[in-house]
Amino acid sequence: MLEPWERALFSAFLFAIISTALYSAFVFLPHH
Repeated sequence: MLEPWERALFSAFLFAIISTALYSAFVFLPHH
């Protein structure tokens, strides 16, 4: 089992990756 702070750190890291991917998709994909 993960410690509470490890779980929070992992969640924040995962959120950062997902938000960066979504931001890149919105910026680089053409808008119609």
